[in-house]
Order: sequence, then structure tokens, then C-alpha cells
Amino acid sequence: MTNCYLPADVKNALIDVCGRSFYYKRPLFDLFDRAGVPRRIYLGLQSEPEFKIARQVVDELELMGEEGWIIQRRLLREICRLRDLI
Repeated sequence: MTNCYLPADVKNALIDVCGRSFYYKRPLFDLFDRAGVPRRIYLGLQSEPEFKIARQVVDELELMGEEGWIIQRRLLREICRLRDLI
């Protein structure tokens, strides 16, 4: 089985990008959708700040084992594709 955890510095950077780069939650949720994050993980967090949402999403993905690891990698790829965050 693959190590299903992001290195701590990568995990913190991912959460930081989600918290600082998205003023509105809808684009953040669209990013999660493109990466394949199950909606049940984040839809109940709509009233929370982006940092807290991102931390909860990453924590939940870690609990999913191999499937969560695959989604975490997709999420990182989607973030790397971002070019314009207006």
C-alpha cells in the first residue's frame, strides 16, 4: 500500500493556497469537484472559512486511504493548473 499522507510541508502549502487564493467559496468548491473530492466532505462546511474547509478536506481524504491519496494528488494537480484567481 502507498503512503497515503502528503508530506507535512506539502499539506500545509495546499491548505494555505486554498485559504489565501479563494475569496469566494464557489470557485474553491469547483476546484474540489474537478479533483474528485466527494461533496459530502465539504458541502456541510459552507459557513466555515476557506482555511478550515481545506484542512477538513485534506484530513478526510487522509482517512480514505488509497482512494483519498489519489484524490489528494489530483487536487494538487488542479492547483498547479490555476493561472488566474480573480
